[in-house]
Order: sequence, then C-alpha cells, then structure tokens
Amino acid sequence: MLSKTVSYLSSQINYTISGSGKKLLICLHGYDEDADTFDIFCKALVNDYTSVCIDMPFHGKTNWNESATAGIGGNDWEEIIARILQQENISTTRFTLLGYSMGGRIALSLFEHMPQKIEKLILLAPDGFTNNFWYWLATQTYLGNRLFRFTVHHPAWILQLAKFLYTFRIINLSVLKLARHYLEEKELAEQLYARWTCFRKSRPDFNKIIQYATDNQIPVRLVFGKFDHLILQRHATTFCQSMGSLCKLTVINSGHHLLREQYVEALTAQLHN
Repeated sequence: MLSKTVSYLSSQINYTISGSGKKLLICLHGYDEDADTFDIFCKALVNDYTSVCIDMPFHGKTNWNESATAGIGGNDWEEIIARILQQENISTTRFTLLGYSMGGRIALSLFEHMPQKIEKLILLAPDGFTNNFWYWLATQTYLGNRLFRFTVHHPAWILQLAKFLYTFRIINLSVLKLARHYLEEKELAEQLYARWTCFRKSRPDFNKIIQYATDNQIPVRLVFGKFDHLILQRHATTFCQSMGSLCKLTVINSGHHLLREQYVEALTAQLHN
C-alpha cells in the first residue's frame, strides 16, 4: 500500500492507496489505529477495487494542525475525500464506504451527509449504535468537556468510579481495562481528549440514514464479532430490521479485532453479496 498526503486547511492528511480495480473503496479505521490496519483486507481486493484508507486526525501519520475543539464534520470529510480523489485522478462518482469501530460511527455520519455518493455502506464492529453517557457528557456539553479536560490531569476519581461500576457489574472488564489503559498514562489521556473532542460532530441520525438508504436503495452490511465485549451486535438489530432486505447483519467467531487474516474471507464477502 502506497502512502501519500494531501493538504486540507493547515493540515496534512495521510492516506494509503492500493489496487487497480475500477470500483472505489474508502476505509475509515478505528480508535488508536491507522490506515495500515486495512492492509491485509485491501490486499485481497487489489484486482477488483482501488482502496483508499485515510489516517484520521490525531492518528497515524496525519498531521492535524486544526484545533480539536473546532471538530471535524461532514463538510470536512467530503472535502478531504474530494481532494484525495482529485490528486489520484480518480473520476468515480460513487464509492463503497467502509468503517471499522470508531470509523463506523464516522462512516454513518458521512453517509448521512453525502448519501448520493455512496453505493454501499459496510460497517465492521461499528461504534455509534448506542448512546454512551460518558461520551455524550464529555463531548456534547460544555461543563462535561471541562470535566473531561480536568480528568486528563487528575484521573484518579474516574478510575475509582470505573472500579466501583465494575464491582457491581455495571460495566464489564473490557471497559475497565480500556479506562485504565487510556487514563493512567498522561500522553494517552491527552490523545483521548483530543480525539473524542475532535470527532464529537459525528452523531448519526439513524432515522435519516434509514430513509436515505431506503429511498436510494443503498445496501448496508454490518459485521460483528460474536465475542466482542466492547460493541455488541444486538444494538444494531433494530436498525437493520428497519431496512428490510437492504441490510444484512453477519456475526463471525471473533472478538472486536476483525481486521485479521483469518477473517479476511468473511469480510471481503460483504463487498460481493
């Protein structure tokens, strides 16, 4: 996969491009990952697809110089994609959009913003189907965001709270481990603040998404891991059922990390069915 950059505002957006197929695939990765996450997956598609995988702000090799509090929204993503396609001389007017984990939530918001350009939406263990109270508080309210900023420098209180919630089985062990991993080290906590704050505009409106997909007959494919304790497939069941035959939900024998060699065949099948 060839790594390149494109300018946007005062930032440099890194992306990878691979394959020689006539169909276009655009991929958005998960939290704390980068475009290379899709390497194994895209290698299996080189004859059928041209794959563009984008390093999101505060991730990978992207040099994001805009304020995290300014956020990144649908207009920004549309312009970034347009600049990449122009730089690559790709004239395709529609493409398949794929989002993994956090990238799934962003893909949903992007689909809502520009459904006319999406020919298929593929979501792998996608975030965004539930309203996480802590995420809402930290990113959608002024006082909550100030508290979030305070917590970055003084995490002891929330780590104690997480331990308490785990003791009474309000959260599971995976969530407790994530809280400890990202808050106990200041650098990781600073990254968490910047990333969550930057992506706060990605709030999918599922009624609109269902309407747009139905009106334009755009197929949606969802893939979840059977043993995923972070993102559960049951939260997307109602959404999928609302779309009838346009939406298919697949559960594979994996955890949250779907982009591994043993799952490539099951994942690439979503592009062809």
